[in-house]
Amino acid sequence: MSGLNNGQGLSKTQDARPRYTGERLLRERPKIYRQVVRLLGEGCSANKICKWCHVTRETVRAVESREAAEISARKKSIVGILSNVAELGAARMEETIGKASLRDATIGTGGGYGQGARVDGSNVEHQHRKHPDAFG
Repeated sequence: MSGLNNGQGLSKTQDARPRYTGERLLRERPKIYRQVVRLLGEGCSANKICKWCHVTRETVRAVESREAAEISARKKSIVGILSNVAELGAARMEETIGKASLRDATIGTGGGYGQGARVDGSNVEHQHRKHPDAFG
């Protein structure tokens, strides 16, 4: 009997260990497959994806290696969008900061710093994500 693991077909390699490919997940649960790809592209951790999508880490790794080009392109796209939004927000903040109260200026400066750090990849603050939409 061939071993099955959470929607994941197993292939045997020379050393008789299963090799996860993601083919079965794509064939039998395509919405979950696409959700895993989307979450990987958004930078979610494998552990969170496993919990949210009810798949194993091996399945997530297989999907990640199978869709590496698409995930990388999605990450670049998101970083580009966030960079544009941050640039527009910074320009707007620069225009209005002189008219703001001390409290508002402090909040605006802190928010701008946090967004800028997130865009360039530094870890300023820990973000808590809620469970994503089922298949959104």
